Amino acid sequence: MKPKFPLLLFIFVLSTHAAESACVGNCVDGTGKYYYSNGAYYEGEWKNGQRNGGGFLYLADGTRYSGEFDNGELNGQGTMYHNDGSWYEGEWHNGDRHGQGKSRNARGDSYSGEWKDNTRHGQGTSTYSNGDRYVGDFKNGERDGTGTYYFKSNGYRYLGEWQKGQRHGHGKLYNKAGSLIRDGLWQNNYFKFVPQVY
Repeated sequence: MKPKFPLLLFIFVLSTHAAESACVGNCVDGTGKYYYSNGAYYEGEWKNGQRNGGGFLYLADGTRYSGEFDNGELNGQGTMYHNDGSWYEGEWHNGDRHGQGKSRNARGDSYSGEWKDNTRHGQGTSTYSNGDRYVGDFKNGERDGTGTYYFKSNGYRYLGEWQKGQRHGHGKLYNKAGSLIRDGLWQNNYFKFVPQVY
């Protein structure tokens, strides 16, 4: 089972109103600001005593979420920011990044594309802090399927198959001038051989 996004640990805690917590406004059916006993607070719309609609959630560690809620969970469109500078903006489903979204991590790597169960999964584009860029398929958070990788340092590009983040399968490598310099089978990121045609 994949690990949940860290926010979920807080969401489960926040779903139960502690006795020492407090509400300003209408935290049942309306708009109100709720202060939780652990230092977090939620300000926004409520329905049947749960966060429902648009709102802002601030966690005790400084994590901030602004967007849509449904039945107390992050559902719909929303943006989350972390203290290390990382963020995610896009679709959520039951507390997970799920659907179309874009993100940036603390290293400066960015991603825009499809997500599933809190990981990059489907079609997307990753731009790395060193200037490299990948456009293609992702599976369980890694480059997997068919895609093109652009190398910033030498202008080369690889177009072909990937498996678990590495060049694996049939692929072509082009130099900066656009000339084909490798065309064949790759294994674990290394060029192996040109298949014979009979």
